[in-house]
Amino acid sequence: MLFFKPTTVGSDTVTVRFDALDGDICLGSCDLLIHDGDADVTQLSAEDAETGEGLLRAALNYAANRGVYMAVCTAKDADAFTSLLPFEDRGGVLTNDIPTLLTGCCGG
Repeated sequence: MLFFKPTTVGSDTVTVRFDALDGDICLGSCDLLIHDGDADVTQLSAEDAETGEGLLRAALNYAANRGVYMAVCTAKDADAFTSLLPFEDRGGVLTNDIPTLLTGCCGG
């Protein structure tokens, strides 16, 4: 069973990092920066699309629980994961409101 472990970083580039853990084995990670009222997924990597989607959902849920409404994803090479959620491309930046992004079921 996967566990999405949050670690508060609190730097200028990362607010919180999530690690996808299967026991002691790390299967991926996601960095989230909360700034200017937005949640920005700045890094997202995982061994498979389902794990990446889980990390993305965990990060967005974290932000929503802190009163953040809008999300963007500036992570490079995250298309396999972001395509599973209803992000909209607005001028080259993937964005949408968090309630819409978290609506629906896992796995696209």
